[in-house]
Amino acid sequence: MLFRSIAEGRGIFDNVRKFVNYLLSANAGEVLVVFFGVLLGSALFPGLFEGDVDVLVLTPVMLLWINLVTDGLPALALGSDPKADDVMQRDPRPSSESVIHTRMIASIFGIGAAMTVTGLAAFFYTLADTGDLVRAQTVLFTFLVAVEMIRIQLIRGRYGQPLRSNPWLVAAILASLALQGLVLYTPVNDLFAVVPLGVDGLGVVAVAGVAFLVLGSLVERALDRVVADRGTA
Repeated sequence: MLFRSIAEGRGIFDNVRKFVNYLLSANAGEVLVVFFGVLLGSALFPGLFEGDVDVLVLTPVMLLWINLVTDGLPALALGSDPKADDVMQRDPRPSSESVIHTRMIASIFGIGAAMTVTGLAAFFYTLADTGDLVRAQTVLFTFLVAVEMIRIQLIRGRYGQPLRSNPWLVAAILASLALQGLVLYTPVNDLFAVVPLGVDGLGVVAVAGVAFLVLGSLVERALDRVVADRGTA
């Protein structure tokens, strides 16, 4: 009974950490994207970004929708994650250790930076290629929704958990992507000031998503190596 209680407690603590890590890294990425997007836009496209103070890489409505879709069902579904297989093979956690530790902080900003680099690359490529600000915003908007679904599995991967281990999470991710599809391909897109993406636009999103997955994985592996070298959690 005691063994089972300890295992459940460790599993709950893991899920709390996953939830906090996911929310903070996603929001850090959004803040960095908006901040550096305007700075780079002013440098690369001064006629567009400096000529109108209302020009942004993402509109407020888009940001609200991203937070609603990604911070809603998928984030909540993380709370139903099963315990990791090695949950009882770890050393006891110090009682003074907080939910947010040094490694998590580094992960939050590292992943946020990876989101910023890949997302803005997709945005400015589309803007330069088409000259259409709304299309470029739509690409970045869709990229952020998709990439935050990828981010979930990057976090869970550190606990050795495949996506299929949590059916609720799979359903939540599919629901979020379906909602994003409704925004893009139904008359609702007028409310969000976005346009339907064709094969080219979705291709840019896919390439940027793969680039993020590679960068994000490298960030996590580098952090794990540093932690292992220091012998800290």
